[in-house]
Amino acid sequence: MPRSDLSRFAPDAARVGENIARTIRVIAKLLFDWSTVERDRVESRRQQERGHTLEGSRPLARELPPLTAIYFDELAMSFSRTWDELNKRRKVRYRAAFLTRRGFHGPGRAMNINRSAEEERRMGKRPGDHRRSRFAFTTEVVEKLKPSLGNARVLFRLEGEPWDSSCEVHPQLDPSLWDSWVSSSDGADPESAFLTTTEARYVEAFSSALAGLSKEELRALGTHSSASATCKDIDFNLGKWKDNFADVVRFLKGDAIPNSDADIAAYRLVTTTREVLNKSQENREDYDKARKNVFSSLRTCPDLRDAFEAVQQETAGEVDPKNWTTG
Repeated sequence: MPRSDLSRFAPDAARVGENIARTIRVIAKLLFDWSTVERDRVESRRQQERGHTLEGSRPLARELPPLTAIYFDELAMSFSRTWDELNKRRKVRYRAAFLTRRGFHGPGRAMNINRSAEEERRMGKRPGDHRRSRFAFTTEVVEKLKPSLGNARVLFRLEGEPWDSSCEVHPQLDPSLWDSWVSSSDGADPESAFLTTTEARYVEAFSSALAGLSKEELRALGTHSSASATCKDIDFNLGKWKDNFADVVRFLKGDAIPNSDADIAAYRLVTTTREVLNKSQENREDYDKARKNVFSSLRTCPDLRDAFEAVQQETAGEVDPKNWTTG
């Protein structure tokens, strides 16, 4: 891993492994809590549609619903963005692990990984594969890494290719294990503890707040943070749109471009257009609702609420296309 990456993870680069493990554990907690609440929401809706109440009905299904890759990546992004602000304010010991990278579906946390020669050869050759470098976003990271800090066990189960938007990330955290991790930190050296008492309180509060959001709200909150950042994300997508359009034109003119590549370029023209529409218009209501609900949920935790407010700005008018640049 490049030295420049290490300096972003922790004050002491030698402890980067601990911070990666810590961050992945926390993300596992966030996913487990959201999935538990989502299962209850889904079951409640089903019962209401049938004209019944939860009381006296059949037990809840044991299987917890997953998040697909994009939603999971943005869940991690929401946490990391706020946690980094807490670190900047000296409220927590470490930044969240991994670097922020701009991707097709928005910003996300990523790590520079060593890919096999076969992976590099196949990378980007399928319509839904937007990988262009050795950086892997959160879903791919948790598929390739196993936390090494203590008895971490299996925290996630993936179904599908981790780079594919349809890949499902299932929670596998044992809540009793989380309790043991937190309790083992009590009285421990603050430098080596998994989470301090204050950090554990922040995680619980933020996880509870995110658990109250729908999938669409989760995604919008991770994707957006301010109007200016959204314009940069849209500009990134428009640049890719231009590249794909140029490939399609070359194919139509009979220039040398494999048919499969032309098919992929045409497919991505459509998906990129949809992505720009989502970022510029469709996500706004979900973002506003998510921001309002999380802010309200954090009212009893002022430090966390203030950090969240600092990094998740209110929308101010429509995203102005004049702020986009495509050159």
